[in-house]
Amino acid sequence: MKERTFPRSRLGLLSALSLWFMACAPDSGGIGGSTGGSAGTTGTGGTTGVASGGASGSGGALGSGGAVGSGGSTVGSGGSGAAGSGGRTGGTGAGGRSSSGGRTGTGGANIGTGGGAGSSSGSGGSFASGGSTGAGGMGVCGPGTSAPFAPVTDYTARDGGFGPVVATRNTGDTALGADRVAIFRPAAARYGQGGVTHPIIVWGNGSTNTVDIWQGFLGRLATYGFVVVAPEQTQVTAAHMNAAIDYVLRLANDPAGGDCGKIDTSKIGSTGYSRGGGGAISVGSDARVTSTFFFASNGNVRNLKAPWGVIGGDMDTTFNWSAISTAVTGSTQPAFGAALAGIDHNRVAGQAKAQEGLIGWMRWRLMGDQAGHDMFVGLACKICSDAAFSGVVKTATLDGL
Repeated sequence: MKERTFPRSRLGLLSALSLWFMACAPDSGGIGGSTGGSAGTTGTGGTTGVASGGASGSGGALGSGGAVGSGGSTVGSGGSGAAGSGGRTGGTGAGGRSSSGGRTGTGGANIGTGGGAGSSSGSGGSFASGGSTGAGGMGVCGPGTSAPFAPVTDYTARDGGFGPVVATRNTGDTALGADRVAIFRPAAARYGQGGVTHPIIVWGNGSTNTVDIWQGFLGRLATYGFVVVAPEQTQVTAAHMNAAIDYVLRLANDPAGGDCGKIDTSKIGSTGYSRGGGGAISVGSDARVTSTFFFASNGNVRNLKAPWGVIGGDMDTTFNWSAISTAVTGSTQPAFGAALAGIDHNRVAGQAKAQEGLIGWMRWRLMGDQAGHDMFVGLACKICSDAAFSGVVKTATLDGL
């Protein structure tokens, strides 16, 4: 076959047309926009797409099939760059697997801004990888910095300023299992108002008692600014109470829930009556519990990790006052104990003076109330001079608080 030849002028024209065509071709990321996105040599599209609190919205490293999770227009909220020039066509993009899109953000935003889909990237990097927890770790909603609570000077009121209470009974989640709990929260209009975050108090029922018996008091306690949780069991154990605390912590760290940013997970109190008081002591051996106060009970108080208090009855034959007072004075933690005059075991926790003592203690230890402090500290402490009590004991270290 005879070989064809072309004049130099025609060869020059063909070369020029070829160069013009290459220069005008769109930068499609190595032809990968519809087949999974190409990786480009640097994959710059999206490297600036930082979800407001997660990692940068990157789709991957180099040329691994849609490395920037783009292939076309945008990545998350930040990366609108092209998908990289001249890369090889990839398979399914390894870059930018779907995630929660910056779930936490830097301050606990519900959804980060970095989760936009790559519009023409095929399967390569469908979402920007905003990071699962961001800078906040597990505490995606808090505890943060709580505004101070307005001081309360009297603990006799039925509503401590955060009522009416919102009570939720027999609730839980999969992790809690069949062991349901009751939760008492401040009124919706006051919950988290003014930037406050509410401490947690866990309550343990007495043996055979139900939450029905104590819900009036637990609701009243919540109106003083606490989130109160109580296992619904009639034979409450420390395991039930710890699981109840864990459940509230999960609620507190759920960015999609109504408790996010409203619960102070760094301040946890344990309390209870009789058998539940024993549970409160056991729970208090965990360093996350920052205060313990209970009624008509006793136990291994030497394991408590924070200051604690107890109110008993001088007619109690189940947990007699003599043994309780010995436990108080021998405590390695600052401790306080008082006995109600003429009150037996079954009546202690229902007494107004006992309930006021618990509220005052928790408001002092978890919120800083001076009036609560003055109920217990000093030679002239309020309970020390109250005729409703026949005996008061405390450690010297308590008066140093």
